[in-house]
Amino acid sequence: MRIKFGTYKPAEGPEEIPVFWDSEKVMNSHFTVIGPSGSGKTTRLRRLMAGMSLVNSRIRFVVLDPHGDMGVSGEDSFRFSATSDLGLNPLTVREDPDYGGVTRAIETFLKTISRTSRPLGSKQEHTLHNILLDLYAYLGFHADRPETWNLRYDDRRNPEMPKRHPTVKTLKWFMERKMTQVFLGTSSETVAALDDLSRKLRSMDRAIKKEIRGEETSVDIDKLKDRCRELFERFLEGMSDGQEVSALFRYGNKEVLQSCYERICNLERSGLFRADTYEFDPAAAIWRYDLSALSSDGQRMAVDFILDDIFAAARGEGQKPETVMFVLLDESHKFVSPEADHIISVWAREARKFGLGLILSSQNLTDFPDEILAQMGTKFVLGVDPIFLDRAAKKLKVEPRRLEGIQTHKSSIIAIKNKGDSGTRWLDMTLV
Repeated sequence: MRIKFGTYKPAEGPEEIPVFWDSEKVMNSHFTVIGPSGSGKTTRLRRLMAGMSLVNSRIRFVVLDPHGDMGVSGEDSFRFSATSDLGLNPLTVREDPDYGGVTRAIETFLKTISRTSRPLGSKQEHTLHNILLDLYAYLGFHADRPETWNLRYDDRRNPEMPKRHPTVKTLKWFMERKMTQVFLGTSSETVAALDDLSRKLRSMDRAIKKEIRGEETSVDIDKLKDRCRELFERFLEGMSDGQEVSALFRYGNKEVLQSCYERICNLERSGLFRADTYEFDPAAAIWRYDLSALSSDGQRMAVDFILDDIFAAARGEGQKPETVMFVLLDESHKFVSPEADHIISVWAREARKFGLGLILSSQNLTDFPDEILAQMGTKFVLGVDPIFLDRAAKKLKVEPRRLEGIQTHKSSIIAIKNKGDSGTRWLDMTLV
């Protein structure tokens, strides 16, 4: 696949030379397209998709659109909304024995919701991990038994419901059930006594340490000891089946469980997570997710889950000799992360092998981790806001005057790294 981007004039010679992007020659199919508002970035991206589709009709584009303004003729689009019955299900278990399973589904879910503006605390993560393990087991999926990751395999005896992938709504229901059993059921007084005993023991431990150091303490240690004995006796008297201790260790105290439950309720209300997903038209070359109705955290989670799902499916199909799908992420500086295991970092390093290309579009590249920028085979700069000029020049390793010389809608600078190239060569390009 060969696409003409523009022309450039070499140092020697009077004629302009065409600039081609050739899929057979480039290091990979990853792009970074940079340009401030009004630089023609959206128009250029639309032309890029149209040009590639014209040359190769088998190419698929998936557009992740935070502003909802990247629509093109002939696309199929889906808009996330709190009123929609469709969305994403982040708790689906993949059957792949190497890259699927219950544990991976739980880890991906917890990592993704923790990358929002409200990271999970260690106690919340522990509690949610155990609740999810129990939920999956309840539905017939077991972390240590890969054969159970298949929906058609079900060896449960007299199950309460058919085997199906859990959803955020199912998780909310399961947590309500557990909270009722643990804290409002027959053993609630026992668990409450053990929880209270734990707090009193911590208070007594702090008081004793202060006394040893010769510091004054307002706590009456003898009274605390008596209170601990009373609570322990209450706990022993109330135990019925031994599950009280297990519940407290697995799910934490009431406050932790309640905070986890509130977090899941908020996720359910976000408009992002549903049991059923939108089925895109296979005849459409461009599939667009409109993320504009989601909050900033909702958009981050949507991007992570969609990219993870596409990458897992492609990896399951095996390596491919050419690119068959591009994902275009607009405003990408909001979603990239310096973490090596973040899904965008994984795409940048590994997606090429599985026939995937990544197009990162942004108004500002100064927030891009160097590791991700280095993996972009093509860097296309349509302009830089003067505020970011010096930092952008340093990051791209290009003279500031060349960035200043870009004429809106007329010129750009571009670097296309082909196989065998030892460095980055920037061209001052006239747009076509």
